[in-house]
Amino acid sequence: MWMHVVAVLACCALLSVGVPAQSSAQLLPLAGQLRADALKPEEGFSGVVGATFLPDGTILVGDAGRRSLHRFTSLGQYSGSVGRGGKGPGEFEELGWMITCADGSTLVFDSRLYRISVYDRTVAFTRSFVPPAWYAFDSVLSCDNADQLVLLLDQPRYKPTERGRSTTFPAVVARANWTSSRLDTVRALPGTEFYFATTMGYVELPLGKRALAASAGRVIVSSASNDTAVVFINGDSRVADTLFVRGARLGATLADWDRATRDRIEMEHASDTRALISRVLKEAAPPKFLPFVDALLVDKYSRAVWARRFSRGQLSEWVRLNPVKGKPTGFVLPINVQVMDMSRTTLLGLRRNPDGTEDVLLYKFQR
Repeated sequence: MWMHVVAVLACCALLSVGVPAQSSAQLLPLAGQLRADALKPEEGFSGVVGATFLPDGTILVGDAGRRSLHRFTSLGQYSGSVGRGGKGPGEFEELGWMITCADGSTLVFDSRLYRISVYDRTVAFTRSFVPPAWYAFDSVLSCDNADQLVLLLDQPRYKPTERGRSTTFPAVVARANWTSSRLDTVRALPGTEFYFATTMGYVELPLGKRALAASAGRVIVSSASNDTAVVFINGDSRVADTLFVRGARLGATLADWDRATRDRIEMEHASDTRALISRVLKEAAPPKFLPFVDALLVDKYSRAVWARRFSRGQLSEWVRLNPVKGKPTGFVLPINVQVMDMSRTTLLGLRRNPDGTEDVLLYKFQR
C-alpha cells in the first residue's frame, strides 16, 4: 500500500511525495516507560489528562485520579509531585486538561471548580483564575502564556429542538486573550457532529464528522476528519500552505462502531460520565463512512505537522505533512497509544490497557 502526501506550497509549486507505508513508517522503539509504581508500588496512573515535555526536557504528567502533577526526568525517573485534593490554592477536585505554554508556564483546568491554575517553569503554583463565561470546556490547542491561548471552539452552544438525532455544530479555531476578553477567529471549520439522546445527555458522535486542529506557537493545522484536505496556517496570515493527504474512503461497519464507542467511553475518568455516554451512544447509529484523518499534531519544537490515518488494525500510522530531507516522514504506534506530546527526538504516548490501567510511555525516533 502506498501513501501519498501532496503539498501545495505558498509559491504555488507542487510537490508530490509517495511514501511506502511499511518502509518509512517504523514502530518507535520503547526508550522508557513512566509507570506509577515509581510513585508508590501499589498505585498506578488513574485518569491521565496530559503529559508534556517542559522546556528543560523534564516531563510533567497530569493525573486526575491522584489529583496531582507528577514530574519525571528526561529518562523517565520520578522526581516528585505537586497538588492534592481540595479547593484551596494548588489543589484540585477534577482535572480536566493540562498544557505547557511557550513561556514555560503550565496551565491546569479544574472542570469541577471551573478554574485554571498556573504553575511556573519549576512547576511551582503561582495563581489561579476563572476563565470567561463563554468558555464551554473547549479544547486548548496551545498557549503563549496563561492569558494568550489558541482554542478549538467546537462544543454545542445551543440545544437542538429535536432530540434523538445527530446535529453538526459549527467550529472555529480562535486566538483568545483572557486579560482583554478578546477572541479572534483564525479559521472556521465544517464542525463537529454530536448526538443528543431522546431523554438527557449528548456526546460527540464517534467516527462522525469531527473538527480537528493542532497548534504550536504561531503554527496552526486544521481539518475536518471526513475530508481529505488539511489546512496549514502560519501565524495570523492567510493560508500559507495547503497540504493534502489522499486515499480511498472506507465504509463504516458495526465492528468499527463497537470499537469506537468503547474507546470513547473508556476515555472518561468519572464512572457517572461513562454511564451517561454509554446510555446516549446506545441510541445513536453509526455513520456511513470512516474518517480519513482522525488526529493532528504539531511538534512545538520543530513545528513538524503530523496527521494520523484512521486504522482498523492494531497499529496506527502517522504521516508528516511537511516533510524535511533527512527527517522521519512517518511512524506507527499501537492503536491504543495516544500521542500526548513530541519533541525533536522523543515522543510521549498514553496507553490505556484492557484492565483499565494507564501507562505513559516514552519513545525515541530511530536514526
